[in-house]
Amino acid sequence: MSGALRELNAGTISAIVYRALAIAESLAPASAQGAFVPVGHGFDAFAAIGKILGGATGQVLIVDPFMDEKALIEFAPLVPERVEIHLLAGEKVHTLSLPPAADKWRSQYQASRPLEVRLAPARTLHDRLIVVDGKDAWTLTQSLN
Repeated sequence: MSGALRELNAGTISAIVYRALAIAESLAPASAQGAFVPVGHGFDAFAAIGKILGGATGQVLIVDPFMDEKALIEFAPLVPERVEIHLLAGEKVHTLSLPPAADKWRSQYQASRPLEVRLAPARTLHDRLIVVDGKDAWTLTQSLN
């Protein structure tokens, strides 16, 4: 098969898959719509996570073994004020930038944006997830950093 024909067929297959996903999403409950983000759609992922975090009313738990300060710089500000933010990263694989960023966050926001950061023992975390208000959960296939 020539390169041009292969590329055309790959495009056709992608279009079919995206159309099927759009139909499935339109049939899903409103709270689940927008939850699937295709590879390479970084802004769509950021917007979807923002929608998830912005809907929190009590607490948010973010688990990411490879978490770094980006969780606080880019994502935590999307959580409404007074909502507790709990971050869980891997003890051996988080970046060294997370603890000092958390200290600066706590110093600046204090009770208006409560934050707890914990480090799980080495090799006990694998997956990434977000839990909102203890009832809605999303799994992430990529690290937030």
